[in-house]
Amino acid sequence: MNRLVLAFAAVAVALPIGASAAQSWESVTIQTALAALESAPPALGTPRVAMARIPARPDATPTKFLTNFVTVGPAQTGVPCYACVKGAQTTFNVGLTGPYNYISTTETAQYVLSFSNITNTASCTLSWAIAAGKTVIDKFSYVLKAPKAGSTYVYGINRNRPKFSGAAVVAGKVECTGNGEQTVTAPLIFQ
Repeated sequence: MNRLVLAFAAVAVALPIGASAAQSWESVTIQTALAALESAPPALGTPRVAMARIPARPDATPTKFLTNFVTVGPAQTGVPCYACVKGAQTTFNVGLTGPYNYISTTETAQYVLSFSNITNTASCTLSWAIAAGKTVIDKFSYVLKAPKAGSTYVYGINRNRPKFSGAAVVAGKVECTGNGEQTVTAPLIFQ
């Protein structure tokens, strides 16, 4: 019995702090998706872009841009769009494909990433990555060469459905030259 206790004590001392606790599937998946963002190749085709002016005060924020959200829904024409929601109180509204982050077996997906450009004038790379555990399911990017300061953007890119079923995570990243990067994640399910 004493040898067994000594063996467990030796193993516990040899492990780094926290190494004995396994990481959750979600933590591993998010790490995988964030790492995949670093090497996302350019997406083929032209994204659907919606842009609107925003009442930003450049002196009121320490950052030059803000990443808003990432979402996925069924691909369709006409979205994303600004000032297109019928019956909305103001013209400052956005139309999206159903942002329910569930892709059926018959759907082509539209991946959407949004950011608000406060004062940035450098080019920005928008990247998406989808992962499940340690597996990268898809990754792609788009370069916005001359973003307008004081604007908010919503980019939608349609992608064929990967041969994957189950839970995943979609990550989005906006990286503007010389102004840093910001990321967002959301859960995703492929039927």
